[in-house]
Amino acid sequence: MFDIRFLDAPPEAREEGGYALWGEITLGDYRERFLAPITLWSRERYEQHWREAADRLLRGGERTAFFTVAWQFWWTMARQGEVVLVQEELLTGDRGEPLGPVLDPEVVPYELLEPVRLQSEDGNEISTWRVTIADVKAFAERNRERDPA
Repeated sequence: MFDIRFLDAPPEAREEGGYALWGEITLGDYRERFLAPITLWSRERYEQHWREAADRLLRGGERTAFFTVAWQFWWTMARQGEVVLVQEELLTGDRGEPLGPVLDPEVVPYELLEPVRLQSEDGNEISTWRVTIADVKAFAERNRERDPA
């Protein structure tokens, strides 16, 4: 099972200003909630991005990513046949340097996706979940039904 969605809850005021929406990602039996700021991206933009990210993999791409906090946190996916490896990543400031000084917040920087690694540089295991390409396809089909376009 793979899913990423917003929960039915009103926007929450953030200490640093602006509002955020509670969401949840499901990876098999694992579920994690996240708080997505809606200052840079709207709810609709996140949802559009999630549909596009799934479609990248379904069209034969080997890597994709789903932002839960635009330009800060994303869940990366690496397709290996019918299995999809999923990891959460923090995008640090230096990762965006290859994109140049002017970034378009509407363009998802898929070129920043790095090869999947199962161990850190110091040999620690990196948390990795496994879903199937069929799970990603089911997500895409469920969300196409809700696509306003």
